[in-house]
Amino acid sequence: MKPVHTTSPSPLPTLTVRVVHDHEAAAFDAQLAAQHYLGAGRPVGDYLRQLVARDGQPVALLVWGPSGYALKDRARWLGWTASQRVARLKLIVQNRRFLVLAPKGQEPNLASQSLGAALRALPDHWRDHFGYRPLLAESFTDPESQAGTCYKASNWQPVGFSAGYSRHRADFYVPNERPKKLWLYELAPKARAHLRATTVPDSSRPGVIVPPTGVLPVPQTHVRSLLEALRRAPDPRASNTQFRTGPVLTLVALALLAGRRDLAEIARFATTLKPAQRRLLGLPRKRGTKAFYRIPSYSVFYQLLTRMDPAPFATLLSEWLRERAGTLPQALAMDGKMIRDHLGLLTLAQHEDGAPQALAVYDQKEGTERCEQTAAQSLLQSLPALDDQLITADALHCQRATARAVVEKGGDYLFQIKGNQPHLHQHAQTLDATPRHPLFVQPESGHGRVEARAVHAFALEPLTADFPFARSLIVVRSQRTIKRTGQTSSESRYYVSSRLPEEHTPAQWLGFIRGHWGGVEVRNHWKRDAVLGEDGSRSRHPNLLANVALLRSAVLAVLAEHHPEQPLPPLLEHFHAHPHHGLRLLRA
Repeated sequence: MKPVHTTSPSPLPTLTVRVVHDHEAAAFDAQLAAQHYLGAGRPVGDYLRQLVARDGQPVALLVWGPSGYALKDRARWLGWTASQRVARLKLIVQNRRFLVLAPKGQEPNLASQSLGAALRALPDHWRDHFGYRPLLAESFTDPESQAGTCYKASNWQPVGFSAGYSRHRADFYVPNERPKKLWLYELAPKARAHLRATTVPDSSRPGVIVPPTGVLPVPQTHVRSLLEALRRAPDPRASNTQFRTGPVLTLVALALLAGRRDLAEIARFATTLKPAQRRLLGLPRKRGTKAFYRIPSYSVFYQLLTRMDPAPFATLLSEWLRERAGTLPQALAMDGKMIRDHLGLLTLAQHEDGAPQALAVYDQKEGTERCEQTAAQSLLQSLPALDDQLITADALHCQRATARAVVEKGGDYLFQIKGNQPHLHQHAQTLDATPRHPLFVQPESGHGRVEARAVHAFALEPLTADFPFARSLIVVRSQRTIKRTGQTSSESRYYVSSRLPEEHTPAQWLGFIRGHWGGVEVRNHWKRDAVLGEDGSRSRHPNLLANVALLRSAVLAVLAEHHPEQPLPPLLEHFHAHPHHGLRLLRA
């Protein structure tokens, strides 16, 4: 028998995958822009460029980025809840671009081979750049023009379609009339089970979004005290002044901490300080003496507080407040407050304790609402990031520009709806008229009445709502009964949010709504007026009113941090009797 000679198959080409360096990104994007039908795209979030080469020559380009926020078919395939999606969304990466450089039809297997090699290298590449390993990859194809052959050959799973909308900068969704086919690929064994399990692998845990706790992310020693922050305040006076800005402003804050209300009381309080306390404040020493430290007179306080521009001072204190707060809380209330009928103070405050997190001043002499709205939008744009925090506000701030400013900073909003948004208000009334059982009912008794609140959460289509990024509408129906007379009244209040209804329970939605009123109105504005006497100020100079109000906000933030559970009046009495304790607090 003659031996049979067989031809050994040619070995598969060896493909190497590497991450594109920063200095190569421009050329990489230019090639995508020239050859890919979608262009290069815009880097957003965690963004990784891969290059596949054969024998040192590039054969494919890939771009990976953040996954789609909410995909119904993906959620159904994974079987996870809305809270799991929010927490573990970063463990899914999306194939944003895939370009094979060989001419179409010449190397039919090159696409699947390149995609497979990139997928095998992706978890390690992602870990090296972002500190954690992703568990799932997703991609989209257009079923009208793409068969998805390379995805099938690379063992991707088709799990459904998109909803036919695309995210847009100016609004949440715009229709594209071309739903895309959704493909998923497990980057690790049992990735699907891990994404819906109680815990995830240790290598992926750094990518899980943990709800903020309010704990400072840096050691306390690395955070500036209020005394140190006030030393950076600009001084509008002559350069040869004897009393520097920092000690004078700190002295004002110390007097406010002791319950002093107006400038005359602050000046009298300064005379009661002992030499050691004056030295710690940094006050100048009288010439020819060793232990006699001078104190500023009434005119010194007046000149500094009237000449200093409140706008940069508010920016300085806002930076210090964010620094002290560390990780922002889950919900922040935004609201304005009038001082002497023409000066406004805008505060972004915590729901839990009313502690301010950002400040701005505005002039409202004309009595229009636009000034506060403009100040709110400027304040939001000045923030570095909101990191998925919820901003609550009343109907005055239910504006398209404000909603965009919140979401573009990475946050979400919950705004009350009234007649200033007629289309949205009418839509809310229509949904409110729909008979259905409430999702949650909260009875409450007090102040001679019984009140029951029923909460309904409706999903919104962004285009139907005609409001940027709107995804849910919350209806709160309140029924009040006066105990003495038995008289009953009812009303409905409407709210719009950029979060989906299922992201929070009805009880949590109601907590956010009532937390806004409790956080900024009760725990901040009421304290300022009823305890600290802000509205009782007899001064009419706008700069003086604004600067003292800003210092009062800083004092409230310090008290909320160090004495969160103690009533304010006894604290003020204590610091009045013991100024050195207050000084220690301002230097902490």
